Amino acid sequence: MPEFEDYQDLDVVVARVPCEEDGLRDVFRLQVNLVVANLLVRSGRKRNGVDRPIFAVFIGSSGPMWEIFRCDDLFWHFGDYWVYKPQLRRIKQKVVMPVGSCQISPPFAQFGEELWGRQSDKSKNYSTQKPREAYVTVLHSSEAYVCGAIALAQSIIQSNSTKDLVLLADDHISPRSIDGLRSAGWKIKRIQRIRSPHSKKNAYNEWNYSKLRIWQLIEYDKVMFIDSDLIATRNLDEFFIYPQISAAGNDRHIFNSGLMLVEPSTYDRDTVHYLGLKPWMCYKDYDCNWDKVEGQQFASDSAHEKWWHVYDKMPKKLRQYCSLTPKMDARIRTYRQRAKNASFPDGHWKITVKDPRQNLL
Repeated sequence: MPEFEDYQDLDVVVARVPCEEDGLRDVFRLQVNLVVANLLVRSGRKRNGVDRPIFAVFIGSSGPMWEIFRCDDLFWHFGDYWVYKPQLRRIKQKVVMPVGSCQISPPFAQFGEELWGRQSDKSKNYSTQKPREAYVTVLHSSEAYVCGAIALAQSIIQSNSTKDLVLLADDHISPRSIDGLRSAGWKIKRIQRIRSPHSKKNAYNEWNYSKLRIWQLIEYDKVMFIDSDLIATRNLDEFFIYPQISAAGNDRHIFNSGLMLVEPSTYDRDTVHYLGLKPWMCYKDYDCNWDKVEGQQFASDSAHEKWWHVYDKMPKKLRQYCSLTPKMDARIRTYRQRAKNASFPDGHWKITVKDPRQNLL
């Protein structure tokens, strides 16, 4: 990095970008982009109470890195010349990320005078603005997750969130279910589902690319996408401070797309994510994932109880969307009997079921 004290009150930062030819040049390209980003953030500030524009000019066929400089901020492009007028708040979020790490970074708002120097007035300015933010989920292809989406909305509302709730639904979701989802707190937006070109016909993930629709919610600055088989066990609003894409990790170098924070553009400990058989597909009394060997990795009595705690706080008119069907009941009984015959050591098959939904089959 340059000596930033030598570069103050800049209006334009110009940089020649190495083309991508090999791994070494990729590193150089990243370094150039990070230098430009830091110079912009440290120079951009208000002048006489008014935001002063600051531009970045990149020279080279490769252009800037979209991970740092968004397509939305492109001001002018001709040949090998790229002119950007970036939103400095977003750039600032990027430059405090730990480079080369998959670990979540400290919220940029925690960094004060010691790091940003004259930028402190910019930070204070951001804190007085009210960003447009929302929680989002997607329902497509069937109504199997309507109940889960209702529980998710209720869990967020019960956490006293101040954010909007937006649900994207395709035409497989019936008007009756839409009414219930609205009553639960969702703002409904109709979408056309998107098929994954990598999936087989009728596979479970055939239409999973429908999640890409969340980037079209450009009326919001940030949205937190949450799969409808999750619930929030506490208020998550504080996490909107993080940059995109922040997500729940699955492994050392992959993330779970069931929970991620993104910034719309036209271009787990606080969530419980339910895998295997969903709580509403089991009895209220126990997690029926215990009844299948291949499902026991997803079984959790405490997580199951948390979901039903949300259910118990729902208005009664919403609980009808989580009813137990004869087909669901028959499946549970079949696998309970198999677990009993095999004498599964967890002993869940011994539980006397008292789920009142059995009386409403």
